[in-house]
Amino acid sequence: MALVMLLVLAVSGCVTVPTSGDIEQVEATGRPRDPRVEIHVEPPQRDASPRLIVSGFMQAMADYQSDYGVARQFLSDDVAESWRPDSGAVIVANSFYPSTTEEGAQLQAPITGELGADDTYRRTTGTYKIDFKMVRDAEGQWRISNPPEGLLLTQYDFDQFYQEVKLYFYEPGYGNLVPDPIFLPKSRVTPTTLMQRLLEGPSAWLRPAVATAIPPQTTLNVGTPVDDNGVAELSLSQAIMALNEQQRTLLAAQTVWTLRQVNGIAGVRFLMNGTPYVIRAAENQVVKIDSLNNYDPQDEQHSSQLFGATDTGVVRLDDSSAARDPEPVAGPFGSMTGVEEVAASTHGDQLAVVTDGGRELRTGLLAQAPWDAPLTQAENLQRPQYTRFAELLVVGEADGAQVLWRISDREVVKMAVDLRTGEQIRALRVAPDGVRAALVVEGTDGRRKLGLMRVNRSSGLPALEGFREVRLVPAQGEPVSVLEDVGWISSTTLMVLGAETDGTPLRPYQSTQDGAQLRAVGSPDNWQAEQLAVAPRPVGTRAAMLGSQGRTWRNADDYTWTPFASDMRAIAFPG
Repeated sequence: MALVMLLVLAVSGCVTVPTSGDIEQVEATGRPRDPRVEIHVEPPQRDASPRLIVSGFMQAMADYQSDYGVARQFLSDDVAESWRPDSGAVIVANSFYPSTTEEGAQLQAPITGELGADDTYRRTTGTYKIDFKMVRDAEGQWRISNPPEGLLLTQYDFDQFYQEVKLYFYEPGYGNLVPDPIFLPKSRVTPTTLMQRLLEGPSAWLRPAVATAIPPQTTLNVGTPVDDNGVAELSLSQAIMALNEQQRTLLAAQTVWTLRQVNGIAGVRFLMNGTPYVIRAAENQVVKIDSLNNYDPQDEQHSSQLFGATDTGVVRLDDSSAARDPEPVAGPFGSMTGVEEVAASTHGDQLAVVTDGGRELRTGLLAQAPWDAPLTQAENLQRPQYTRFAELLVVGEADGAQVLWRISDREVVKMAVDLRTGEQIRALRVAPDGVRAALVVEGTDGRRKLGLMRVNRSSGLPALEGFREVRLVPAQGEPVSVLEDVGWISSTTLMVLGAETDGTPLRPYQSTQDGAQLRAVGSPDNWQAEQLAVAPRPVGTRAAMLGSQGRTWRNADDYTWTPFASDMRAIAFPG
C-alpha cells in the first residue's frame, strides 16, 4: 500500500494522506475484482500552498465523480459552478509538474491526446500551457481562478483510470453492427452508464454513416441493476412500445453487444416502464449476453484461405506450414500470367486480379470461365478489395486523376472521395463491418498519413468521407511517420506497415483505430517488407507479410514472423 501511494503521489502531485477515520465492514462479493490503483480524493487542506492546491485539483480530476464536486472545491467561487468537466479532456505527458511560486502556478507540458465531449479519443501533439491564476478566497485560502476548459489528465491517469469500450450501432441496412469506440473512467463502465451512452447515439464522426434500432426519446426509467445470476434488468421508456418483432430483435442485439463488455453480465431482461417486454430471442425473459451473434461486425463466414500471385498464376497458400508448396487455383486464374495484385471475396469463391502493368482489372468465380474485365482503360490500379456487401473496390487512375471504382452486379461506378485537392490514396482497406475504412494518404508534399474515413451508405451510392488522421506515437521512441500499408486485425484494431524514419526498415505495428494504443509486432530481419495481408478475427492475429524479393512471412505470435513461401508478387486473405 505504501508503494502504491508513493506511485500515485509521484504522478499526480503531493496531497494530504488521511491518517485517521472509521473502519467500515463490507460484504464480500463474488464478482471479479479490479486490481487497478484507486484514488482517494481529499478536498483542499487549510493553508495549502498553490502547489498543493494545483496538485490536489489534478488528482481530483483523475477520479471520476458525477459532478466532480471535490475538484470544484479547489476553484474560486466565481468559476466553480461554470467549469465544465464534461466538455472533454486534454491528456499531457507524465513527469511535467506545475511551476509554482508562493502566489502562482503555471503548467507547460507536451500534449499526448484528447478526449472529446462524446468521449472519443484522438492522439494529438503540441504543447499545453496554462496559468492557473491563483487567488485567495474570503478566508484567505488559495484557489484556482483559471481552470482548464475541461479535464486535464496525465498520460498515467488516462492509462490507469480510463478504459476503452464500444457502443454498437448498425450499418444503414441493419444487417450488421458497427462498433463506435469511446473511453470512460473505469468506475463508469457499468450497465447503466453504457446504456445511457448508447441511448445518446453514436459519436459525431460516425453518426452520418450508421443507424440505431433505439427509437428517439427512449430513456432509462431507472438504473440497470444486475442480480446474483448476472442478469441486468433494463427498463426502458414507452418509446419502444411500437417496435415490431424484428425491430425488438435489433434493439436487443445492439444492447447485448454493448453490455457484454461489463464483467459478470450473463444476460439482459428487458422491461418497458417496469413491465416485461417481449423479445423473440429471449429464454425465460432473458436475452443471453452471447446471443445474436449473426449481427457480428466481423463476418463469421470469412474464408481463412490465403491467396498469392506468382509469375504463372494465382495460387493458394497454406500459411500454417512452411513445408507445403503453393497450389495453383483451379480455372483460368491458376494459369494467368502477369498478375500483379490479387483479392478474394469474403467467402473465398471469387477472385479479382490486376494485370497488364496495372491497367486492367479482371474478376470471376473460382474454377469457372470466362471471366469479366470490368476495367481495361485504367492506370496504376492498386490492390482491389471485396467487402461484405458483395462489392469490389479498387483505386486507380483515369484521365490523369485518381479514381475509386465500385463494382457491384456488373455495374462499374466512380465513388466520391472527400480528400483535399492533390491528396492521393496509397493503401485502402475497408473495415469488416463495411462502414469504416483505414487508408494511407499521401499529400502534395510527399508526406504520408494514416487515417480513417466513413463509407457512407445512408443514401444512394456509397461515398468515402470524413478523413480523420490517426497519429502513431509509441510510448517510447519517435512517431511512425513512414507509412506503406494497413489492414484490419479486428473490428477496431489495425496493423500498419511503417517506420519511424526513411532510414529505418519497415515493420508491422498494431494500433487501435484511434492510435490510443500502439506497439511494434516483431523486429525487422531483412524483410524489405512491402505489403500486408490481414484477416480480421475476434481473437488473435492472422496476418502475413510480403517482401520485395517475393518472400513471405506469417505472423506466428506477438513478435515472431515465420517464412513460409517464396516467389510471390502479391498476397491476400479474403475480403
